[in-house]
Amino acid sequence: MFYSKINYRELNEFTPLPPMPTERSDVQAGYVTYPDGKQGIVVLGGYYSRVNVEFLNLDTLLWEPRNILPYNIQDGYDVPYLNSFLIIGGDSYDLGPMEYFHYYDPEIDYVVSLDQGFGEYETDVIAFMLPDFYARCTV
Repeated sequence: MFYSKINYRELNEFTPLPPMPTERSDVQAGYVTYPDGKQGIVVLGGYYSRVNVEFLNLDTLLWEPRNILPYNIQDGYDVPYLNSFLIIGGDSYDLGPMEYFHYYDPEIDYVVSLDQGFGEYETDVIAFMLPDFYARCTV
């Protein structure tokens, strides 16, 4: 079982979370807001589970299963994006090195491969988002 803790800032203490249903490592995870307003943490893929996707509902602190992945994804870098997250790079047992970016789309509860990426496999990638105003600056 996978165990984790959540930190409540106002109390400045950690509280144990319920065990994740699927044992895994090298996962992708991110904070997600679904169209119905549910908010929580999506954990997907990884070394042991391969295609499982699970959601920790932060209102109930219960794990909920979600749609499985179309193929294994592991070791990617998670970047917050809109109401979900992007997966940059990574690897797959099914497809090999991941050249394209992926997006967990809460509208359809599915991981979507984007037609953007490195064009070839890159290792040791560091990924983060910049504020919108930075992207519009001119040098």
